[in-house]
Amino acid sequence: MVLELCTGGSLETVIAQDQNLPEDVVREFGVDLVMGLHHLHRLGILFCDLTPGKILLEGPGTLKLSNFCLAKVEGESLGEFFTLVAAEEGSGDSGETALKKSMKGRVR
Repeated sequence: MVLELCTGGSLETVIAQDQNLPEDVVREFGVDLVMGLHHLHRLGILFCDLTPGKILLEGPGTLKLSNFCLAKVEGESLGEFFTLVAAEEGSGDSGETALKKSMKGRVR
């Protein structure tokens, strides 16, 4: 597995270190976050577990979403997804593999 290196840590860590971020930085983070979610929605992917700990910073401040384990394809119920994850866990595969199989051929 190859992952992108995000040296800035998570947004959760940044907030814990500096609870008084400048307004322009917060605004930039907000724009990055909305653009990222909009891009995913255009692809038919729903990011279902958005928390500051799952938002990583690349370098000085570009946000990247991480941990798509609970993401689902538009139109798919969480019940269907969890059934697929449970089947994969029983075979020793990860939920990440289940997500890829679930999205294969269904993402626009």
